[in-house]
Amino acid sequence: SEQAMQNFESFKKHHFPRIQKVALPFRRGKVMANFRLPENASPSKPVPAILIFQGNDSVKEFMVYVEDVALRHGLATLTVDQPGFGESGMTGNYLDSEQAVALCVRSSISYLQHHNSVDHNAIGAFGFSFGGFTSLYSAGLSERIKAVSSIGAPVRLRRAFSDIPYLMKQRTFQWSGFQSDAEIDHMLHKMDVPSAIQNIKSPAYIVHGLADDVVSVNEGKLARK
Repeated sequence: SEQAMQNFESFKKHHFPRIQKVALPFRRGKVMANFRLPENASPSKPVPAILIFQGNDSVKEFMVYVEDVALRHGLATLTVDQPGFGESGMTGNYLDSEQAVALCVRSSISYLQHHNSVDHNAIGAFGFSFGGFTSLYSAGLSERIKAVSSIGAPVRLRRAFSDIPYLMKQRTFQWSGFQSDAEIDHMLHKMDVPSAIQNIKSPAYIVHGLADDVVSVNEGKLARK
């Protein structure tokens, strides 16, 4: 909401390293992201960077604590609201196809590739849950992702959608722009996630909890294969 964004703007003024909002190109609206650099980064001393993707019921602002860990280890961070999520969704876009995911990923990678304080040969990706899917997908899509990690990521998206709780299904309707289970099932059916994951050439670290009651641990086992 607008009030939440105002509160986060106030928080940004007192949190370091500073949080820079960036707008990435998309076919409709913009993909909004928060970019941060460790204090020692400079064009003469570029640093590795990590793309961070949020989960189904989250937004980029919730990922500050993940960014802080990465920054302490000398990594720049680009935390992305995927199309339909958070500020990205507020610009009028939706994550309504595999092409939308791919465009979001390419725009995010391109931003890091053109930043003069980022080591262009050391970009990774990380995400929770649905963001974990996006991080794995990004590594399968682009060899520019040199390492990837996910926590609780679904691989069989149609099955994951059918199993998630009611409120999380409502969030899926919001970010996809669709009105029915059938429309979402059709979209997810066309997302060839296993093939994308099979294309991953970088090291991948897959974490999945046995007690995960939203996304089955079997999804983690499939991703590992």
